[in-house]
Amino acid sequence: MQFSAFILAGITALIPSVGGTTLPASKALGFAGVNNATANITLNYSPTRIRRGTHISRAAKASAVVSATNVPTGNTLVLDVRPDELAMQNASLMFGWQLVGGSSQDHAGYLCINLGTYSDMWVAMGFNVTQIQAALCQAGMAKTPPNSTYIADQIRAAASNVYLTYILNSGKPKSTTFWASACQGLLPQLLDAIDLNGHDIHTTICNRAGIPATSIHPATTIPYASNSIQSQASLLYAYLLVGSWKSPVDPSNYCASVDPNGPSSASTRASINATKMLDADKIAQVWCAIAAPGAAFPSIGEVETNITMAVSGLFTNQLANTIDPNTTYVQYLRDNMLVMSLDWEGLNGTEVWTRIQQMANGD
Repeated sequence: MQFSAFILAGITALIPSVGGTTLPASKALGFAGVNNATANITLNYSPTRIRRGTHISRAAKASAVVSATNVPTGNTLVLDVRPDELAMQNASLMFGWQLVGGSSQDHAGYLCINLGTYSDMWVAMGFNVTQIQAALCQAGMAKTPPNSTYIADQIRAAASNVYLTYILNSGKPKSTTFWASACQGLLPQLLDAIDLNGHDIHTTICNRAGIPATSIHPATTIPYASNSIQSQASLLYAYLLVGSWKSPVDPSNYCASVDPNGPSSASTRASINATKMLDADKIAQVWCAIAAPGAAFPSIGEVETNITMAVSGLFTNQLANTIDPNTTYVQYLRDNMLVMSLDWEGLNGTEVWTRIQQMANGD
């Protein structure tokens, strides 16, 4: 956000030229079909000012353009061109498959045809509606509807690419030493345990370091592990759907569809819970609180803020559950992550960096 304006009011279509320091940007993401390329970025933030706590406004992001100046040398920040767009494509695809998981085939087909009726706010927040629609149409128009295992695999693949985009692109220029620490510090079996593709993520990162990825990793106790990944993912899903509501009866209808005490919610709840990443109870808490008598309907700003906080919490909890504390990787993250680049990729940069700092300090 600004998955605020996971997931991104992002850089919209370009990248900054609002005066100031010119910075190189590399598009060498190394996965998801993105070709290597270089460009330069002009920002009105110097590298010394953006090291800690700087928040980039949505207006600054929206005014972004690619600069044609020469690549400078010295103490400059490297930002990848459009990592926000790549993260958003995969986040949108993930959301599309989550919608499939919570829908009947008939409803998925209806959304495939009529998604434009519900997607105004998603478009405004930077979502790629084509990717959302692709999942819905694949499922809704299939002769045989996809089963829960297939849906979960699609969600996992898209979520893994979102996570990897953040890891590869958030921060200062990264040395081989940094990537070596990441290769050693990110444990594939722990990534698997939180429904990400551990082997693919780990292999991509180890390739950056020029180190063969090994499948043998010791059992590890994570002192800062969290059990709130599913909770954050559920909050994200819930508020994304709140952003699609058009009718005054939507809150009560959506609440009824997942209310654990509702007479007709069992099928929807079972479908949501089958995706593994989502918790129908947590989703019901959000929707039923809005549907409660006398409750105020959240503003667009409130919905966006909740989406940003959910995706930021999701990413930090993913990190907290996958980093080996016996390696130097979390310290390298603390020293190389930049609040501005985290903001740009749709996260609450201050919240994410603060959590990384706590982890590096052993909290």
